[in-house]
Amino acid sequence: MTAAPHPFDQIVTQPEDRIRLAAAALWYATDEYPDLKVAYYLEFLDALAARVAAHRAATPQERIEALRLEIVENEGFAGNRTDYHNPQNSYLNRVIDRKAGIPVSLSAIWLDVAARLGWPFAGLNMPGHFLICAPGSGEDIIIDPFNDGAVLSRAECSHMGLALFGSDFRLQPEHLAHVGTRDILRRMLGNLHSIYLVRRDWPRCTNILRRMFALRPVDPEIAAELAQLLATAGELAEALAILHSVLKAELPDDKRRFIRQQIDILHHRIAQNN
Repeated sequence: MTAAPHPFDQIVTQPEDRIRLAAAALWYATDEYPDLKVAYYLEFLDALAARVAAHRAATPQERIEALRLEIVENEGFAGNRTDYHNPQNSYLNRVIDRKAGIPVSLSAIWLDVAARLGWPFAGLNMPGHFLICAPGSGEDIIIDPFNDGAVLSRAECSHMGLALFGSDFRLQPEHLAHVGTRDILRRMLGNLHSIYLVRRDWPRCTNILRRMFALRPVDPEIAAELAQLLATAGELAEALAILHSVLKAELPDDKRRFIRQQIDILHHRIAQNN
């Protein structure tokens, strides 16, 4: 009997503008917290949005301040500086429970609340430290939810990049480009993937790669890594199915050869097992 599709995998097949960021993030968290009540956390965020709406903010600056007052001042959400690499910082239910997270998970709360109000806030592609923005008069107003909703100049973003990556860093236009919901989810999952990879926690790494593959079902690297972990766990048929599914997509010749090599390796393993 075929297992029912994971709710996260179903949600992310929708058009981007129909994916609720918080709902998708909570559904991937059910892999780690199977008793998680998604509706409870969405109701919390809806109530938070209602409180922000009560400020009747009209300008971008007023909206940023309304979000900051309710999320930071009244709810107490803050950047987790003392335990930054704790995986709980990337599971939205635990971020809400603990009122602490990393830049991208705290940004997800700001963005979800803003979206409930129809405010056109967006995530930014800043490497190493996720940021968000609100449309200003002429250019975006850049906001740092990890640092209590501070408004940043482009010069401050450049200094942040230099502190993170060293003297070779140069702030580029693409670093402040808007990113969509799928990209934000991919970044959240990518953080967990890195943590579990370092810990060599292969079952959790496999779960995260399943969700990453749902976001990018034609990504050869994700497919190959997921297939390798599944094969190691004895799930050879599923591993092969994933690799074959990638071959159905339009791929560059080198990527297609790479996937075929992975399939040949798995067939060899199956033959050895028999």
